Amino acid sequence: MAWHETPAELERAWAEEAHRVPCALGDLVAIYTPPAPSAPPAERCVIFFSRPRFENRRTLVEAARRLATYGFGCIRFDYHGWGDSEGSSGMVYVDEPYRDDGLAVLRYARERLGFQQFIVWGGCFDARTAISLFTEEGPALAALGFFGAPVTDWMGSEAYNPSNLVRVGARWKTIRELILSQRARERAVLALRIAFNRIIMRYTKTPPVSPVFLRDWKAVVRSNARVLFYYGEEDEEYRLSFKLKQPELLDRLDPRTRARFEIFVVPGRAHTVLEAAHRERLLNHTVEWIKSLHPHAVEAPRAAAAS
Repeated sequence: MAWHETPAELERAWAEEAHRVPCALGDLVAIYTPPAPSAPPAERCVIFFSRPRFENRRTLVEAARRLATYGFGCIRFDYHGWGDSEGSSGMVYVDEPYRDDGLAVLRYARERLGFQQFIVWGGCFDARTAISLFTEEGPALAALGFFGAPVTDWMGSEAYNPSNLVRVGARWKTIRELILSQRARERAVLALRIAFNRIIMRYTKTPPVSPVFLRDWKAVVRSNARVLFYYGEEDEEYRLSFKLKQPELLDRLDPRTRARFEIFVVPGRAHTVLEAAHRERLLNHTVEWIKSLHPHAVEAPRAAAAS
């Protein structure tokens, strides 16, 4: 993806601050992009969930800096055990979101940066972590961007296919880790579980909505938050999960509540790290959608891209 920052976005880049956020599982390192002083203040902080904080192709770095030119504060951070944050890491699983990390960042932004309203955004596991915050912080959450995540307990990531697992498992380094490391064995078991579920899902009935997701979903419905669901029509997380469960989740809502939920489905695959065009489309849609949540929607100074 082309990397072009306008002068206004470069100014936000120079204004960025590193913060250390206390968390029970280890201090988290976060990057805060403050809103442009010249922009009408949105009085909302966007928390981007991703692994790591700069995300594939630096999509969220650009999103944070661009949104800051419109008056939003933005935070992106490393989960415990990732990037520069403390703690130990392992394989992630959609039904075990890192809620404590997200709550720590939100509360830090409230206490130290002065924000009272928040917008949370994430993809796949990160979307499931973002939505998990509603159980404790629903009134503070103005919006949720939910990108490419399953609503069952099944993770259909393209990384967990048999050919990839065989290729990785045949390496001497992998074999050595499996012999010497309990954590490596735990990760291997989880990877095999996800791959097995992925295969079974192709030929059997989809499982029910995850109880973990359903708990968080009910909290979202009780809130007043705007919600964007973003998928590719060929994403397995859409075809084999969200699309099948949409009637159960959305069609039963009363019209006033249903009006807060937007579903956006693009052609092809959106949940992929391989194609820059998909990431750029997601970036632009994310920025435009969050911009529409500004209480004083205005145009920021979008000068010609810097060379």
